[in-house]
Amino acid sequence: MNSLKFVINERSLKFTYGVRISPEWEAGDPIERKESNGRIHKFHRMARRGDIVKPNQEFTSVQLPVFPTQNAINFLIYYTTEYSAQYCDEDGMEFLGNLLITLPDIHLGLERRVLFGLTFGRMEIIATAKNKQNGQNYQTTLKLDI
Repeated sequence: MNSLKFVINERSLKFTYGVRISPEWEAGDPIERKESNGRIHKFHRMARRGDIVKPNQEFTSVQLPVFPTQNAINFLIYYTTEYSAQYCDEDGMEFLGNLLITLPDIHLGLERRVLFGLTFGRMEIIATAKNKQNGQNYQTTLKLDI
């Protein structure tokens, strides 16, 4: 009897994925969302629902610390069925997981770039962060609902 094998070469994402960012609040942003530190928490989309992705395809974004004396970044990862969400507390938004990294070299202030990535594997999402100053790498694996 012949045995057929199928390999998934690509798939369409069921969700939009991204991270919470905290830019400075600007005129036009909802005043009720302004934090006491002058920031606003927003959803930064990295991969959109319906995007066609290949196994192990990575989506990246360069992130910076919010404060010059910040010694860590906690990347909070979210997903939603919406195509263009703005905030992490919107209806339908779900928390997927986080990746906590240390951020040394405080003397560099805000100029400490981190390359954050989401890689879509066959059955998981791998969140990575690479400190662009010292090369330190961080990684965590999250469940992928396909």
